[in-house]
Amino acid sequence: MDHYPPLIRPVNVVEVPYLDGVYDNGDFANYPTRRGINVQALLNGDLQHNSHNQILEFLQTWFFFGMIRDFVEVDITATDFVKTDENGKKFLTTKRLPVYLGEWRVRIEKEQKSTDENAMLQLMQQRERRLESFFMTSFNHWKSFRPVDADSLLDPPMRLCLQLLGSLLEFTVSHLDFIDLDRDHTPWRCPTTCENLYFPADLALQYYASLLDPPGSSIANPQPRGHRTCLYNHKSCQAENIDPVTYKTLHTEPSCNCTFVAVDQDVVRSIILGAKADEHGIPLVCWTPGEDITGLEVVPFEPGMKYTVLSHVYGNNFRCVVIILIPSAGPTKPIGWPPVARTNTKIVVKSATFGSHHSAERNKTEDGRKTAIRSMREIYTRARTTLILDAYLCQGTGYARYEEKFTRITVAGWQRRMWTLQEAILSRRSYVQWSDMSELIHPIGDLQLGWKQRDVWSCYHNNVGCAKFNFATSAMVGIERPALIYNMFHQMKLRSTSKPIDEAVILATLLALPASTIRLLQDIPDLEGRLQAMWTALLDPGIPSAVLFLAGNKLSRPGFRWAPKSLTDCGFASMPNDFRHVVTPRITDSMFVGVSLEQPGLLVDTPPKRPTSLITCRLEGDIYYIRRSKLIEDDWKDLDLSKIPRLGLLLAQNPSMHASGRQNLVAAVAALVAVEGEDGSELRAQWLRQVSIFKAGSRFDIAVDPPWRPEEIEEKTRVVEASYLSVRQPWCIT
Repeated sequence: MDHYPPLIRPVNVVEVPYLDGVYDNGDFANYPTRRGINVQALLNGDLQHNSHNQILEFLQTWFFFGMIRDFVEVDITATDFVKTDENGKKFLTTKRLPVYLGEWRVRIEKEQKSTDENAMLQLMQQRERRLESFFMTSFNHWKSFRPVDADSLLDPPMRLCLQLLGSLLEFTVSHLDFIDLDRDHTPWRCPTTCENLYFPADLALQYYASLLDPPGSSIANPQPRGHRTCLYNHKSCQAENIDPVTYKTLHTEPSCNCTFVAVDQDVVRSIILGAKADEHGIPLVCWTPGEDITGLEVVPFEPGMKYTVLSHVYGNNFRCVVIILIPSAGPTKPIGWPPVARTNTKIVVKSATFGSHHSAERNKTEDGRKTAIRSMREIYTRARTTLILDAYLCQGTGYARYEEKFTRITVAGWQRRMWTLQEAILSRRSYVQWSDMSELIHPIGDLQLGWKQRDVWSCYHNNVGCAKFNFATSAMVGIERPALIYNMFHQMKLRSTSKPIDEAVILATLLALPASTIRLLQDIPDLEGRLQAMWTALLDPGIPSAVLFLAGNKLSRPGFRWAPKSLTDCGFASMPNDFRHVVTPRITDSMFVGVSLEQPGLLVDTPPKRPTSLITCRLEGDIYYIRRSKLIEDDWKDLDLSKIPRLGLLLAQNPSMHASGRQNLVAAVAALVAVEGEDGSELRAQWLRQVSIFKAGSRFDIAVDPPWRPEEIEEKTRVVEASYLSVRQPWCIT
């Protein structure tokens, strides 16, 4: 999601006319009975002496007003949810809904404070059962009225309205415990992120709405969806076309008018490090938008000015100092975090938080000011990245312009954590955003069978209408965890703005690993250490063995030489889709020594002479070539296979079988290992290289890619013997 934030108005506003219905504030499920309408007969086309408009009014009153009333458990006023335009027409609105939901939350919080633990548990269970019944009932009725033909009783705008309402209510009660919505200033996330996540429905529903096609759109009459068509507002750049190093959008045409907001980092550095106390005072910086370019301007010190430095110091090599400029006319009532108010008066900076997370508001005296300058510059000296934000960007939510959101990601690495957390919310709701659209993910099983017991019981509406999003993972419903991990790894290549050091955190978040694991990954500064911790967490209960056959650089640490160093850089053309074999951790004397798996393979004799990139072997009378991976530049320069007593080959997939029962191998992706010993039937081996094996004379030999090199042609004449192992050969790989 970090590259594709919610857009303000991706399609025209969908307005739903108010049909003058007044809800009786009774029970939701029994409302049709109170109105004297048989729902089943209505679904069969019997309007029961009512006009079509009367039925529309009944459905709107029941679904829209009834859902709100049954959720908040207080009587509602219809006028709170109706707006009137300049022409006197009335439309539905949810502008007052946050007030009702806020009061609902306050009631729950009061219950928690005034009730003992056992009684509180009973109340919570009763509320969960009631809400589960409510959401299931409303969802099933809503689903019954989904369009099956052109004469559907619910028109597209009303359907969309009800789905978003149901989604919003579900988000309101969702358990987001692993994100800790307590606004605690822990080092692994920004406090502003906590505030944004405190009302997750706002961000997520804007995001959903930005991806939904407008009612009535079709293949014959497509509508643009933001940058997805690269034509939104006549923009001529690809939003997905992003430089992987700078995170800056690459323009496809010189005349691109997307007004991408960026800042010259050299200018930032010169301002921060070069500002003198007697010239500029504290080097606070603000945006200075112009017609052609957006620049930076130093804000001079004024007597009585207050200021803040919000310092985020992470253990992952992203050290960042954030300067927040907050325009204010003086003390104001706090609005969220940080406390902000926007007027046309001078700039005043209100609160201060430093790397040790202690608050400080400096004195108005000159001595206090100089002390502050020294403290701030000490932080600047240690900072590797400096992010400059004005108040709009700092408190920006989904309403911020696309360019503003993207700027956050461009100028500071730590801000990507914010998007990862928002992506986690989508993941908990079973959506994952990749580089061009979102996908539906069902990690454990069917929704109706209790999938994600802790919170998905309240997510019926969020799982409706996902066919338009779901293009690659529909077959994932009900699959086991190793297959899900395999799919996640495979889809990582679709992310357009991820760097290798982010991968561990992203995967841990998407796979809903415990919060302690995510925090641990955030605190590990080096790439290999972070990935080792991630693989350790994923190995229990197991990962697909297909991961071992990803072409690319591997970790160098003992026990993890099989583990990819970067998923986005792997050659996914080599990744088999056979995930029947599972890799689990091998623990010896309470120490992790490697991984265990059952995988088909070969034993290969030691070559008489050191090969450069090819081993020729005879397998049951046929000649085979074991060749270095074509997807990475690896000439085995640091590998002398002639000194290894016994070699082995792990095959990524089972060979085909002759009618006689013997194995028949034509070609396969494989892993070359050094066999170090045996424990019963298990072979203990050290992972060496990603290779491929193919039969001489096969199409893989005739059309070999890349072409045979001269030294390989010579090596083809040196033949060693090889033999099949069992298709379920036990291995311990270090």
